[in-house]
Parts: sequence; C-alpha cells; structure tokens
Amino acid sequence: MHQDARLLVVVPVRGKNDVLAQCIDTLVTATQACSRASLVLVDNNEVGAPDPVLRRYADAATVLPCSATTVGGVRNAGVAVEPAATHFAFVDCDCLVQPSFCNDVLDIFQETGATIVGCKVVSPSDGHWTERVGDALHREGGDGPRQSMNSGCMAIDAEAFA
Repeated sequence: MHQDARLLVVVPVRGKNDVLAQCIDTLVTATQACSRASLVLVDNNEVGAPDPVLRRYADAATVLPCSATTVGGVRNAGVAVEPAATHFAFVDCDCLVQPSFCNDVLDIFQETGATIVGCKVVSPSDGHWTERVGDALHREGGDGPRQSMNSGCMAIDAEAFA
C-alpha cells in the first residue's frame, strides 16, 4: 500500500439512539485524526423520519438517507459515496472505536498485506443478556487468522470488496 491509500468508514444507522451519539463521536475523532479517512453515516431509519442525532454531524460526515431493506444494501449505498477509497471499514452504530482506529486500520493493511481485517467487539457489561452470552460464547483471544469475523467492526480492501 502506498501513501494515497484512502479509508472510507461506513456506518449503517437504524435505531440505537441510546449509544448512537457516543459511537459517532468516537468515529469523528478517529477520522479527523487521519488525513486519509472519511466518514459516511447511512441513515436507514423510517422514510420521512431522518434520525435527529445525525443532523449534528453534517459538518463532520456525509449523512446519506437510504431505504435499502438489508444491512448489505445499506453498506453498499455508503461505499458508493467515495469511489476513490482504497479500503472500506464497516462499523455498526453501537460500536465505539479508539482515536487511532483509522490510522491503525490503514497501518495493518500496509504491514500485513491482508485483504480483510477485523477487531474484537466487546459487548457492554450492562448490555442485554443475549449480548453478554453471545460475547462469552464467541470470544477468541489473541491476533491471527480466524474462521469467521464479526461484521460489527471490519475493514476490507476495495478491490476485494468489488
């Protein structure tokens, strides 16, 4: 990978208003810390009822209304916003990221030559019991290849995505 690598962070938004602003705040911080990253928030809420939280972020992100019926359709709509991106990161609207997230993602692609990367997603300790049980059942320790990857926070090379 070279210096003109670009990361587009795509966030499908539907509900989750209890943590949505906190999620977007962390993503705005991460994209602003990386000159090669941008953020698109894909509003998949009810037609005619845009998510009121998203209005606050119009200066820091592209806010895109979308009526797709699947999360894949919503992610695809977000990807179309920046055709020049060399990598896409998909982050669910209830995930929080570190300030170094975007730089870390691009560094990992450069260092490893990987096609797709992901990270551990940890359910909140006060989350719903199904979140806590799912987290406990699927937690793998350490880094390295996996049989599957959580799509709540993953990134992929744009050519592989196409």
